[in-house]
Amino acid sequence: MKKSPSHLPKAFKLLKKAYIDARYKKDYKITKKQLEYLAKRVKLLQKLTKKICTEKINSFA
Repeated sequence: MKKSPSHLPKAFKLLKKAYIDARYKKDYKITKKQLEYLAKRVKLLQKLTKKICTEKINSFA
């Protein structure tokens, strides 16, 4: 997949489909390349979420 901002809607659609279909469809399939891509993006999302939340919590002190 592309790494430019224009790929983000496609990446979000793939993540949404993976989340929903993997839970409710027994025949759900994803390629290794797609899975690796999503895993990297989810790790980045976790890292950014932790950073933002920690900064916000620290701002209350």
